[in-house]
Amino acid sequence: MKDGGSVQHLQVVYAAPGQGLRLRGALGPLQTEGVDGALSWTLKPGEGGTSVSLSYVLGGYMRGGMEQWAPRVDRVLDEQLQRLKRFVEGKPPPQ
Repeated sequence: MKDGGSVQHLQVVYAAPGQGLRLRGALGPLQTEGVDGALSWTLKPGEGGTSVSLSYVLGGYMRGGMEQWAPRVDRVLDEQLQRLKRFVEGKPPPQ
């Protein structure tokens, strides 16, 4: 940040190595609203490696409603999951 500040997106509330990770809080622009969420990463043995899934459950109050934000948040989380997949597979990021 230009003013030297910092941003905390989420806090780790549960960690089980090789099984999953759970974080609480509001991501990015959602921090200006009266919401709280749980972002859960689940790891399971899969064919030829590990299966990774995630879910972000959000509740509370948002001016204008949550419906406008859901597709945006889903898209950002999917992009992050795809980046992680490419990284783990040793593939370069898209240009």
